[in-house]
Amino acid sequence: LEEEEEDALDPTSSEFVDKTNALLDVIRQAKAGNEAQQEAKESYRDDDVPPPLPTAASARQPRRQPPPFSPRDEPTDSMAKMHAAATSERVTAKEKKQEQAASVEPPKRREESHGVDEQLQKLIDGISVLKHGRRGKPKKRLVQLNQSLTVVHWDTGKDLLVKDITGVRKGLSTQVLLRTGKAKNQALYVSLVSPGRTLDMELASGAERDAAADAFKALMKFNSGTRQ
Repeated sequence: LEEEEEDALDPTSSEFVDKTNALLDVIRQAKAGNEAQQEAKESYRDDDVPPPLPTAASARQPRRQPPPFSPRDEPTDSMAKMHAAATSERVTAKEKKQEQAASVEPPKRREESHGVDEQLQKLIDGISVLKHGRRGKPKKRLVQLNQSLTVVHWDTGKDLLVKDITGVRKGLSTQVLLRTGKAKNQALYVSLVSPGRTLDMELASGAERDAAADAFKALMKFNSGTRQ
């Protein structure tokens, strides 16, 4: 026991101090290394990771090929010429149809204004009047123009040929109206005159009478133009 106590270093000796300092240096270095590793881990980021190296499986995958070229992707000169030819044919066919339709129409009809067409359409649709006859009291009638613009007829089955109409008169201007009409209503009367008879009508207002008279005059003008 006395020998073991003699082998132990004296804490006050220089050898003990040197060994103690060396051991402390080792501990400090180890601690510094641990701290450096911890800081490196904390500053580590995902975007710092380099892209993975290609593997054998990815290397075997075929490269993606572009889609095959389609003629629709880019027009060619031949396609443009074909398109221009087809368009020209359609335009020519349309112009021919328009010329044929125009040649079928009566010459005078093409010269009529849009307003005259509306007047004739009103006669085709029919106008409601009080028809004054040679006998009896005035009666309500619907006077109409047929689709071919050749006959004026009313709902009793009687008619008057447009070609036979020689004039359109207003007011108390016929023998029939002088007998059955009234002076106070003369602004409501209009008559179609023909060699054999007259068609005497009374409208609901002066404006309607004037519109009907203008329409029948336009009909006469149209009819005379088609016969030239």
